[in-house]
Amino acid sequence: MKQYLFILCLILSTTIMAQVTPATYQDTANYLNNEIAAKKSLFIGKPFSVLLDSLKIMPVNLTLSAPPSDSLKGHTATLDFNYSTKFKQSHYLLIEWQNPLPWNTYAPIVREGFSALKALYASVIIKDIEIKDYGQPDPDDDLVY
Repeated sequence: MKQYLFILCLILSTTIMAQVTPATYQDTANYLNNEIAAKKSLFIGKPFSVLLDSLKIMPVNLTLSAPPSDSLKGHTATLDFNYSTKFKQSHYLLIEWQNPLPWNTYAPIVREGFSALKALYASVIIKDIEIKDYGQPDPDDDLVY
């Protein structure tokens, strides 16, 4: 009887985990489109922490924009999910900040990694969010290195 109970608990926990953890790139795209894009009004005008706290898929990276103009550095960021260099496909949220942090505020933190950037940007207000999903071409595909 205990064995049956253990097996039942194992099956239930696996089923519950499967509902939260996407198995494929398409699962991630569906989640981002259905839960973030469709509900982006819940996040616009709110601190970045509201978006982060609502995510059921853990992002793997936060990349801040670094265009040549100092006035635009950090104006936007990408929040990456399931990035794979093998397939050159990634899902990400393109986030535009209402009041971007100055370059000299976030530049020293960039090398500290994802956790430090999340903490630094937790209170920064989101102006807009766009989703780049699996079906869209990667803008870097045409670049020659």
